[in-house]
Amino acid sequence: MKALKRAMAGEFSREISRKVFLGHCVNVQRGYHSCGPPGYGLQRVLVDVNSGVRRPLAPYQYKSIQTDRVILAPGPPHEAALVRKMFEWYATRRTAATDVARRLNDFGICNGAGRPWLPRNILQILRNEKYIGTNVYSQTSSKLDAAWEQLPREEWICVTSAFEPVVGNQLFGAVQRKLARSRQIPSREEIVSGLRKVIEKTGKLNQATLRHYRSAPSVERIMREFGSLYGAYEEIGYSPYLNPERSRNRYVERRMERSLADITTEVLRGLGHDVKYEKHTNVMGVDNTLRLQFVARSSWLIRGHSPYRVVRWPDCFAIDFLVYARIERAATDFLDFHIFPRGSLMPGAYTVVYRNGVSRFADLRRTDLKSLVELLDSVPLEVLDRVPPGGVA
Repeated sequence: MKALKRAMAGEFSREISRKVFLGHCVNVQRGYHSCGPPGYGLQRVLVDVNSGVRRPLAPYQYKSIQTDRVILAPGPPHEAALVRKMFEWYATRRTAATDVARRLNDFGICNGAGRPWLPRNILQILRNEKYIGTNVYSQTSSKLDAAWEQLPREEWICVTSAFEPVVGNQLFGAVQRKLARSRQIPSREEIVSGLRKVIEKTGKLNQATLRHYRSAPSVERIMREFGSLYGAYEEIGYSPYLNPERSRNRYVERRMERSLADITTEVLRGLGHDVKYEKHTNVMGVDNTLRLQFVARSSWLIRGHSPYRVVRWPDCFAIDFLVYARIERAATDFLDFHIFPRGSLMPGAYTVVYRNGVSRFADLRRTDLKSLVELLDSVPLEVLDRVPPGGVA
């Protein structure tokens, strides 16, 4: 009897779920907002049975009359204007979502939750069709006893011109085309062809030139494909206008970085860790929790003498530790290591590590990486969140 009642209760729940879903679909097809937050630059508006506007709804406010409905409308003027500016920046400039988020944060502008902007927040806005007045529903599905799944676009419910748009269709279309191009991975032959076209236009090839031309392959994609810009130069037979000694020294540094990453990968995998290495950023992921960047650097010279060494914490991607290996110019041996934890260096700024043969971070200096291996093998991830801003002793 209990088994029969459970089966009847389950069938009743499925029937109610189906009816609720169909009711949401009908409301969406009529142009009403079904559920979820409106998004930055939009607001929910309460309307009566005759589509007359009653009032805007604040967060956590809901309709109380059964015949009332909720629609979306452009939000506060400053938010709507900022959304339009995001679309304009992305469509008309050689910029990415990371650049847009960084620019907004530099202006001191927070997102709708009062937090700094992240690149994924920008992409969510740029891809969302509700900013052109399209009501979209049923993009995902999570029915009873079924896993969450992303539905194909042909199964979505899309109602165009359901409410007042924030940006125009032409601007939105330009952004979508740029997003589609950014998701396309060029082949090796296409990258080589793009590099040769840049040389034909300018007669030179460097990072600044590649970032200047929109049609040129991105520096990041080149480094993913060839390992470095020098690898791409060799592929197309181009000789950069650089100091030969500096070029050879940088080549040795990259080779030493790769060697250090290979040795560390072998040791960690031998201890049972899951290790993934990104050669274009020299970043190693360990057990899908920690991210390490390996940097091998020789000394810089002030006016041809007085060697000093600097390090830079990356500001375009996240890491937990930066492993700085000190080498001599054109040498093949590591002198020592500095293991910098997150919070010990200012992101994006160059920090002097060695000057006049003295380390400014003696507490973080190690003769080998045994302490790093032991740390990865024994310290829980939660400990990292308690590291003080000044680093560890």
